[in-house]
Amino acid sequence: VRVQRALLRYLPEQLPDYLKMLIGTLIVFGAASFLLQRFTSFNPLWMLVGLALVYSLRSAYYKVRITADPGYAIPKCGCAGAVNDRTEVVLRSAHSDFLGVPNGALAALLYVALLVAVRFDFQNAALALAVAAVVASAYLGYVMVVRIGALCPTCVTIAGLNLLIAWQLL
Repeated sequence: VRVQRALLRYLPEQLPDYLKMLIGTLIVFGAASFLLQRFTSFNPLWMLVGLALVYSLRSAYYKVRITADPGYAIPKCGCAGAVNDRTEVVLRSAHSDFLGVPNGALAALLYVALLVAVRFDFQNAALALAVAAVVASAYLGYVMVVRIGALCPTCVTIAGLNLLIAWQLL
């Protein structure tokens, strides 16, 4: 018990909420993927990439809105019972864009490329894009939890979708 308490002191405060949201995403969308695959002829990969694209566009939209209007308040989603929805803090941080382009917009481009790769059966390219998305999500998750100390449920959902996309491609 002492060792457990000592370890908990060194873990980032946001980590339990991050893991709760991530696991919730994996369970919900993983179950939906399983059911689609089991009971229909629809490839769940299309659903997962489509959802990741929509969530990324949503994130990019919010980033553009709060950049243009600093008083804009992003609606709280309450995703997975998220009590730590501090999307605005995350999207206002210096880590929310790359060379002035919102991370969500870059992710949307990645998902469009992934859809093209899957459509034309470029399996190696699709897997490389999925792995890149997982690595980027892992890094940005670290930034949210450790450096910013705030969570964006949309970003965590995208991270979960990236894991499921990579899983589908393996």
